[in-house]
Amino acid sequence: MISLDFSFAIAFFCVLIILILFGEWVLSNNIKSKDFDSSAEFLTQCPVCAYLFFDFQQDLISVCPRCSSYIKNEGVK
Repeated sequence: MISLDFSFAIAFFCVLIILILFGEWVLSNNIKSKDFDSSAEFLTQCPVCAYLFFDFQQDLISVCPRCSSYIKNEGVK
């Protein structure tokens, strides 16, 4: 018969739970990364600080998140 210490059992179950949570996290991140559409139409570059950011609102005037300068969007009607 296999003898099992109490401390070994607790350590085994803790490691098992951590591995299950880590696997769940990896799988959920893979699914989320496939759903994200990183098309270049929403990508905007600030002419002042050259910071690239996603501008999903596509207004006439955007604000750079880094330097807070105003950016005029040419392609928006």
